[in-house]
Amino acid sequence: MRLNPEPFNIELMITSQNPGNRGSQIIHGWYNGVQHSVVARAHVLARPAQSGEHWRFTGEWDTNPSYINQIIASHGEPIEVEGERLKQYIVRHPQLRVGEGATRIGEKTWLSAIEAAKGPDQLGQLIDKEDHDGIRVLAVRRLTHNIELVFRSWAVLRGELEAIKLLAKHQIGKRLSNRLIRQYGETLPEVLHTDCYKILAYDRNTTSLFNSCEKMANAMEYPAEDPRRLQGAVDFVLNYRLDKYGHTAIERETLQSALERHFNDSSVAEQAIDLTLTSGALQENPEGLLQSRPVAYAEATLEKRFVNMIKHGVDSIFDNLLVGNAENVYAIAENPKKKGKPNTKFELTDEQKNAIKLPFQQQLSVITGGAGTGKTTVISSVVRLAQALNIRVFQMALSGQAADVMRGYNENHDIDCLSRTIHWYILPFENAEEAKENNPYREPEEFPADCLIIIDETSMVDLSLMNRLLRLLPETARILMVGDPNQIPPIGAGLVFHLLCNSKHVPIAKLTKAHRSAAATGIPAIADSISQGVDPELITFDLAAPAPQHGVFFLPTTIDRTDPHSLAKVIFEVANKLGLEKTQVITTHRKSANAYGPIVQSIHHINSYFQSQLTTDKTPPLKAWGLNENDPVIVRKNVTDVGGNGFDLFNGSLGKLLSATVPYTFKFGEEQRILDNEAIAKLGIMLGYALTVHSFQGSAAECVIIAVTKSNLLERSLLYTALTRAKKTVVFVGDKKAFNAAIEANPKWKTIQTGFSVDRSFDEIK
Repeated sequence: MRLNPEPFNIELMITSQNPGNRGSQIIHGWYNGVQHSVVARAHVLARPAQSGEHWRFTGEWDTNPSYINQIIASHGEPIEVEGERLKQYIVRHPQLRVGEGATRIGEKTWLSAIEAAKGPDQLGQLIDKEDHDGIRVLAVRRLTHNIELVFRSWAVLRGELEAIKLLAKHQIGKRLSNRLIRQYGETLPEVLHTDCYKILAYDRNTTSLFNSCEKMANAMEYPAEDPRRLQGAVDFVLNYRLDKYGHTAIERETLQSALERHFNDSSVAEQAIDLTLTSGALQENPEGLLQSRPVAYAEATLEKRFVNMIKHGVDSIFDNLLVGNAENVYAIAENPKKKGKPNTKFELTDEQKNAIKLPFQQQLSVITGGAGTGKTTVISSVVRLAQALNIRVFQMALSGQAADVMRGYNENHDIDCLSRTIHWYILPFENAEEAKENNPYREPEEFPADCLIIIDETSMVDLSLMNRLLRLLPETARILMVGDPNQIPPIGAGLVFHLLCNSKHVPIAKLTKAHRSAAATGIPAIADSISQGVDPELITFDLAAPAPQHGVFFLPTTIDRTDPHSLAKVIFEVANKLGLEKTQVITTHRKSANAYGPIVQSIHHINSYFQSQLTTDKTPPLKAWGLNENDPVIVRKNVTDVGGNGFDLFNGSLGKLLSATVPYTFKFGEEQRILDNEAIAKLGIMLGYALTVHSFQGSAAECVIIAVTKSNLLERSLLYTALTRAKKTVVFVGDKKAFNAAIEANPKWKTIQTGFSVDRSFDEIK
């Protein structure tokens, strides 16, 4: 059967839908008498579609022959209906099936009411006016009995349609519209009229979003110096810096300057700052930095918790138990037994021995170290020692892949300890708090009073996530943070780990000596040079020579920015020489284009080129999601209980598509997962030939290729992090001048302005 290649613009009557993650849906309905399915990502929908509604969708037809009537939506919004469409809306919509037991309004009741009212439009008018008498005259008992519930549900649905039209009028994006409607429902138009700047709290603050708020304020005739405008401008500046750069604090002069540029008036700028300080929405910390109230509270909460942990320490009983048990653990570490491989012997350094004991001498502790310094060996020994002391251990990391690496290491070394993502522990608590009837969730795992929390790759954990985790932990819990302060800061706002590593009061064990096997690759030495801001001398990679066994190389490349695949073609040659199965490509950008054209180092361009060379037209495709059989994939969402038995999949979990025919089969680690379209949407699965540095942090590959081009995202800690993901071989491909400039500039984490300070709080808390 020939597929329709044309873009579509259709109105669909919804019959059913399968909810996905964060508002995404697979929607089923009728168009021209034929059943269709619509795959709609979260950013496409103004709010979730429901049965009985009519929606207008635009987008592209799916090219999978198995789904000839499936479409991939790029835009979707509900439309107002009348006549026969209104009849279907009334009869089918789940929110209009109100009441309980024998008095519940169903399809037959609504059909009787429509007939008695002489048509759906007439019935709709009675409900619009909340005409009690008119409804009673219809003599439909169940409708009369539940009339207040009907009025309420009808008002909600009509209010949501009005809200959607209002948001569309002011060019508010679908994802944000979804959040706002979910939060405010039918009251949203009133909320926006009262203070339209509330929108800024529900999305990343961009200039276009703020301009939309300004236009809305103008349409609603806010006065020029209205307090809502002044507060909104301050909120925008703070939130813009928070979202774009991670700053949690700002100097008064910087805020004053930004507001002057906006208002064109210094006195109005001062008025805005004074207003927000007086209201408490803006707070000044002891160093004179200004912060929004929620951010200041979040940082103060962490400060107090950490300082109390440092001051209280741990029970001295462990001083007597540590010595003998520690010696046993040292012996196991120095004679490791790894499944399927011969035993090897080595000697722990004094640094490593001290690091192993630290979490049992302090309630809060930090272990840092660069590539090859033995952090993993230390963590495994800490786990063994905790278990010998009957302390329950919880190992966790931000990314699914980092957790998988830790779990695999434990399994290979006969260590009985699970490793999970931080979200695996947090989400069940949060889901339980928000759970509704008939909405099941996994039971939260409680943390005992005497437990040890080990957080690997802690440099990735932002202010918000650290707060979310700590509020679940008992005050007596021990916390060990492990990581490398030279690595990239978190994507989210604020800094925690990097600042703790530079504290005078936090107990820290630093591992500085690289193992001989790691040092032989040259990676630790180059990494150290980069971390110090010194341009390393790198060997030029020779495509004509045999593949190297190890080392760090640079391949200068002329980039044609008019060709999206100009860099990908060179990277593919290098990967092919090193060995595709053992090589991971790492780059800086997820976004595929900007105002100047294609971003050639984008994962999308590199992924599409690799796919075109390796799997396109060679294996059955899963075109709805842009995947072919044998493609590597990565999970991009944090959700629970998806994909059958086994470990939950989280942001960063790496796998492969084994079968693109129903049922779709994926492999993650050693486990196979059967995933349907709904599960794929929830997990946000995408191609994984190339990954961003953030996605691959916490994991490792034998060979790593790193795309290097001039970019605002290219900076020292990013290059350091990408380099240290390799076990043996690294090849930088791209612009050498951009590479040197990024190394010489300050790493990103040093540019983030924050109000967080354990040292200050340490002296303040008595």
